[in-house]
Amino acid sequence: LLGTSYKVIARNRDYTEISFTTTWAVGSARVPLNVDKRYVMLRDSPGFYSYAVLERLEGWPAFDIQEARIVFKLQENRFHYMAMSDERQRVMPMSVDRFTGEVLDYPEAVLDASN
Repeated sequence: LLGTSYKVIARNRDYTEISFTTTWAVGSARVPLNVDKRYVMLRDSPGFYSYAVLERLEGWPAFDIQEARIVFKLQENRFHYMAMSDERQRVMPMSVDRFTGEVLDYPEAVLDASN
């Protein structure tokens, strides 16, 4: 993961939390925020939790955040199945499925017609 710095926030027998921080620089084309992406893994849990800490320091340029999303682009040669819950599980769609699916209200959303 890209970041200006990386550190372990907490680690014990049942819990690990890691941080990838990116620091904004004056003149950068990025949004004027320091972004701290956090990942939490729990013992005996097959998934992980993720959240971000966004920091805008005094004097930095103003801007609006209408919404924020987190997206993971997984390696197709490694991820073939997905499970959102015990009841919602299926074969992982591939990038080619985006071309045959129905385009929804925003460009990155496609209804997968293969399943």
